[in-house]
Amino acid sequence: MIKLIKVYIATTTGLTAIQRITEEDPELNSVVCLSGKAISLPISAAYDTFVRNPTGVVQRCFGHSAFRVDVSSTIDQGYSWQLGLIIAHALKNENRLSRPDSKKFDTIITTGEVDRDLRVLPVNNISEKFKNLEEKLQSIGVSPENTILVVPTGNEEAVTGVIPESYIEILPVDNVNQIFDHINLPLVKIGHSVLSMERSKKMVTIEFKKVKQVTLLLTLLCVVTAGFYYGKELVSSISSSFSQPNVSDEIPIRTKPEPQIIKPRKVETEGRKNLKPKPTWSP
Repeated sequence: MIKLIKVYIATTTGLTAIQRITEEDPELNSVVCLSGKAISLPISAAYDTFVRNPTGVVQRCFGHSAFRVDVSSTIDQGYSWQLGLIIAHALKNENRLSRPDSKKFDTIITTGEVDRDLRVLPVNNISEKFKNLEEKLQSIGVSPENTILVVPTGNEEAVTGVIPESYIEILPVDNVNQIFDHINLPLVKIGHSVLSMERSKKMVTIEFKKVKQVTLLLTLLCVVTAGFYYGKELVSSISSSFSQPNVSDEIPIRTKPEPQIIKPRKVETEGRKNLKPKPTWSP
């Protein structure tokens, strides 16, 4: 059974749950909304920049460029929400992000900024974000035994100064891959594009399907073209067989013979030209 995880972002006003992430039309801007309402939070513009290439990392990691995120309470400013949101995106990509109606799940509480190389940077107001953590966990009904506190390595000392390590598991990280490895998510690689291994396989499968579709279309086009050509030749052949009768089937036409002119026979008189007429005797 797949283990679901709910992600909370630690803010100076309390713990904010990431309720759901929905893919949107790439032509739209990404947005952060309050609990499914038509309320865009002040960090929406910064979140869109965090998602989209070439400034952000979410599109590079997971392939899509526009999302709607619903959270349980307002986040007004800063960038400490970035670590929580990229963890939530990775869980969403593997169908492991807890939904509002999920009954069983583990919990991650986190704060931290993420740069383009996926390094986790320290943030301010750590003591204020994690003080009275026990009361905050009780208010959201979460047990510390099933909870991980993920913080930047640069803030580890400040966190342990507020929360005893024996109370809850604290995981300091320098790079997002450390938390991905810890919760058994595919790692991401830095390069011209950053893609999770699972996402890469999906993209290769999609490209292969596209090649198959194009090949099938070209084959069909060739068949249709050949059928049209040979069909045209067949029709032409049938048409010519009806328009030009076979020579063997022709009925001979009798023609009236031309009258023959009989030339008079030429009498030879060559030998008679020098004959003198016989004299006549008179009594």
